[in-house]
Amino acid sequence: MEINNDKLTEIYKIGADIPEPPANLAEPKLSENSWYIGKTRYAKRDPSGNPIETPKQLFWRVAYNIAAAERLYSDEKAHIKMATKFYKLIISRKFMPATPILLNAGKPKEQLSSCFVLPVPDSLDGILETAKDMAMIHKSGGGTGFSFSKLRPKNDILASSGGSTTGPISFMQMYNDITSSIRQGGVRRGANMGILHYNHPDILLFMVYKLDEFSLTNFNISITTDKAFFDQIKIDEKLLADDY
Repeated sequence: MEINNDKLTEIYKIGADIPEPPANLAEPKLSENSWYIGKTRYAKRDPSGNPIETPKQLFWRVAYNIAAAERLYSDEKAHIKMATKFYKLIISRKFMPATPILLNAGKPKEQLSSCFVLPVPDSLDGILETAKDMAMIHKSGGGTGFSFSKLRPKNDILASSGGSTTGPISFMQMYNDITSSIRQGGVRRGANMGILHYNHPDILLFMVYKLDEFSLTNFNISITTDKAFFDQIKIDEKLLADDY
């Protein structure tokens, strides 16, 4: 089946025009704390910023919007049937969509992805362009991940100016500070993933920051390895055993 842009635009409009939930749908059973989070983070708001959705309306908005994909291959009846199934999964808590879906489904942003991987090239222009992209993704409710392995190590000489580089950690801190100023979709603190390859010259400094709980507070950070690294571990274990 060939799907053209006009068809996708039509389905997008259908998915954004959320009807009232069918009367026969069960009411969600949420604790007071659960609904407090739901209405303060995910519910639709009026122009004054006040939540205007009930739990039933929120989950139906999500279910109806996502199930609009049925319109690619079938009709309204199939759409409603799938939305009802999805709704029942959500309120039974057998499946719960991620924050961008709860927040943006059926709304103008329609940004439903949780994670975006962005390049970090070894140039100031590229680093700053990625910082801008990161900020816009967080604004829409998504999170971002980066590999900083292409960046030159700290104190490497810059041919263009004769100065020296500040290294990957300094730019991670810059991204971290920008993230602190932008809430994801306006509802929660932004989240990043940062990685550095084990053979990067700044890996020991990176490991120190992995243990630091106060600097890169908007980052999860991890070290990347390859098969050669694990092969070397086996070789070293054998050499150590032979020594004893």
